[in-house]
Amino acid sequence: MKKAIGLCLALSLLVLPACAQEKTSQSQKKRQPNPGMLSFDDLVTLASTPDPQGQLGARLETLLTTPFVHNAPDGEAAQPHRPAVENLGAVVRVGQWNIERGLNFELIRAALTDTGGFERMRGNQVQISAARKELIESQLATLQGADVLVLNEVDLGMKRTEYRDVAAELAAALHMNYAYGVEFLEVDPVFALGTQQLHLPDPQRDARLQQDLHVDADRYHGLHGTAILSRYPIRNARILRLPVCYDWYGREAKEAAKLEKGKRWAATACSEKESDARCVKAAEWR
Repeated sequence: MKKAIGLCLALSLLVLPACAQEKTSQSQKKRQPNPGMLSFDDLVTLASTPDPQGQLGARLETLLTTPFVHNAPDGEAAQPHRPAVENLGAVVRVGQWNIERGLNFELIRAALTDTGGFERMRGNQVQISAARKELIESQLATLQGADVLVLNEVDLGMKRTEYRDVAAELAAALHMNYAYGVEFLEVDPVFALGTQQLHLPDPQRDARLQQDLHVDADRYHGLHGTAILSRYPIRNARILRLPVCYDWYGREAKEAAKLEKGKRWAATACSEKESDARCVKAAEWR
């Protein structure tokens, strides 16, 4: 199970319409300082420190309460769409998407920037009706027409997403400004940091497992959070940490531990090439 530090996150930011952008002073345009990254050794320490104190605790607190903010240089950011709606006039369209950590990154980027490219990447793996295709294209057009995009489940420096800074790369592809807030750090010593080893009896499977668990310490940051991409300049951004909304270590976690114990027993039974009957029993327990 991952060790999560900080469980719920909200980002608040102010975007200014084009008519107000010119009125902002140079002092308002100064870049908001971003928090510093923790080193890999810091993350290893956090994995075994439930309540970090001192310098490390202060740096962790800063990382969890200070957003990363980037505004593109003047003239390089995309201009707001500001679509007109009947009886309302010009509006700011806001879109929200759970991008599941940024897995399938190229497909996500294409969905936000290039409908034709998205269709080519999707290919003919799944046959869809004309009505379904029309719905997908309509949804893509809505996403691409948003002036503000709220993305949750966004990785920064995680192996599963090729150590990408997902928010920064998507913002660059869209020529948008962005703010990113850390929800929690992934510091599980086995499945995140790779500092504790897990071995399988079968040598070939074990070799694949070790490759999967190996982490590039120089590129790993272990951050997971929420991002806001904006066609408007971001003049103010802050993280509002909410009370713990779900106890991952409560009763459900204990039940999950029982299930995990059964799954590992099943995997061991089958990998040791025991009788088919024993493997069937193991599968039933799982």
